[in-house]
Amino acid sequence: QEAISFGIPCVATDVGGVKEVVTPETGILIPKDFYPCDVAKLIEGFKSSDQNTIEFRKKVRLYWQNKFTAAFNYNSFMDEILNLKS
Repeated sequence: QEAISFGIPCVATDVGGVKEVVTPETGILIPKDFYPCDVAKLIEGFKSSDQNTIEFRKKVRLYWQNKFTAAFNYNSFMDEILNLKS
């Protein structure tokens, strides 16, 4: 989450809650059991991909702003709490 808050695309394994953060909008999610050669190919492919652009980095940062900032999470949390009282 910290990397995407700076607009850095990520490669991460699909474990725990990682798939909530690493999505096609923020990077590449790989299976938890992977071969290093597969990751090497992903990294090589990244160099010439659309994800290796300033525009994509801006979208990564925007994704974080829209999903994970305190302002977003606080408001969503409060809405849930208030709806429980209803």
